[in-house]
Amino acid sequence: MHKTRVAIEQVGSPIRRHYKQRETLIGLGLNRIGRVVELPDSPETRGMIAKVAHLVRVVHQATDLDLFVAAVHAEYHDPITMRIVRGDVLWTQFEEAVAACRADPNRDDRQISERVNELALAKVLLDDKTITGSIAYEPDLIPDGRKIDFVIDRGDDNLYVEVKTVRPRTADTEKRGTNISSESNITPITSNSSSRKIGWEAPSMETRLPRGHISLNTQWSSKRASPPLGR
Repeated sequence: MHKTRVAIEQVGSPIRRHYKQRETLIGLGLNRIGRVVELPDSPETRGMIAKVAHLVRVVHQATDLDLFVAAVHAEYHDPITMRIVRGDVLWTQFEEAVAACRADPNRDDRQISERVNELALAKVLLDDKTITGSIAYEPDLIPDGRKIDFVIDRGDDNLYVEVKTVRPRTADTEKRGTNISSESNITPITSNSSSRKIGWEAPSMETRLPRGHISLNTQWSSKRASPPLGR
């Protein structure tokens, strides 16, 4: 399956040209000046483009990263930015991580993995029906400036959640990914649990973004140390 896609626009006419050029344009889904199509970026597609290169132009080539960012946006943007206190800060950090990855010649994606793990955990917390209080991302609670990833207001106390991304040293293979998935066990945070570590397979761009685990440490204060969290 080809995940990278390419957009092509027809800019010339096949009139008075060899009939096979018109057939190639039809095969690409074109055959009309100004028409734009998006196709899988495969060797077959590239070969057809080369045959009519004087009649078409590549408008945009979507990379795996482009497609991944679009998928992350569709899954997390609205719930995180609308329902998490300071969720816009988390989303901005994700966008900055993507920009840094694009600018890095080595395409270091570790910051993207960490931000996506935080986005995914935030979504898990939002979907947990036992959590009724506000959820804040890195609120200003500690005087020395240190940040806690997520703080959940539970009325009489706060629940603190730290997210750590751990990259396995084993090769990133489909078999290993299956093993991680089968070992995963995400359970809702309840008032009876004082500490928990959760194994979770990080969202990945197959070989581009290696899979990893999130290690979650959840703790809460026995007495409220701060006012109720507000937006």
